[in-house]
Amino acid sequence: MRIIESLVSLALLGSFVVAEPVASSDFDDGPQGWTLNASARWESTGGNPGGRIFGPVPEKTNTSAAMNAPAAFLGNWAPYDTVGSVSFDFIRISNGAQPQAFGPPSVRITGPGGQARWEGPALTAPGPWMTYTAPLIESEWTVLSGTWEAILADVTEVFIPIELVTNGNNPDEQAAVDNVILDSGAAPCVGDIDGDGMIGFADLNAILSAFNTAPGDAGYNAAADLDDDDFVGFGDLNIVLGSFNTACP
Repeated sequence: MRIIESLVSLALLGSFVVAEPVASSDFDDGPQGWTLNASARWESTGGNPGGRIFGPVPEKTNTSAAMNAPAAFLGNWAPYDTVGSVSFDFIRISNGAQPQAFGPPSVRITGPGGQARWEGPALTAPGPWMTYTAPLIESEWTVLSGTWEAILADVTEVFIPIELVTNGNNPDEQAAVDNVILDSGAAPCVGDIDGDGMIGFADLNAILSAFNTAPGDAGYNAAADLDDDDFVGFGDLNIVLGSFNTACP
């Protein structure tokens, strides 16, 4: 009991929230399941950081560079309505030879229930990486067909255009996308180690049983490493104490 009291007294009381997106792609090791049309390609460098999806490929000019999401990003988005978001990093590297019109960075979602598009502010000049976040709030999107509720109920396509500048001559613009994230908007129930929907003594005991251990040590419990630093210690204890005796949302 003295050990528990000592550990509790040394831990800093407070909450620790770690964002856990529904799906994410950083493109550091490849396209990660994204379907790229002929004018887009994966590049291992130049991202924010690491890899990126680049377009348009200079030798491919018949289609505008774009990308479609893999299965991890698809499905029922209804639980994310009003609280979730889709975000991505975008960079305009060059405008091309004769820029005539500038389209906005955007996301289009499609399903049996219809189609909707979100648009950010248009870029008219090259610049640094910028993060665009499309909140899953109906008023922020243009519903092109169907209804918002029906679209979110079954999203079968997430489409992100890369090439946004209309040019009167070659070369075309150069742009890239990185770090696409579908966020549910709900805080994960960090600290519920035993999965009973409550952060309590069982979770505290799991921390204490594995306390001061790392991978490879006897008694190490990866589920108790709540802050993902490959060590069960005060950081993990602090997470449990910060939400102790509370139910998961």
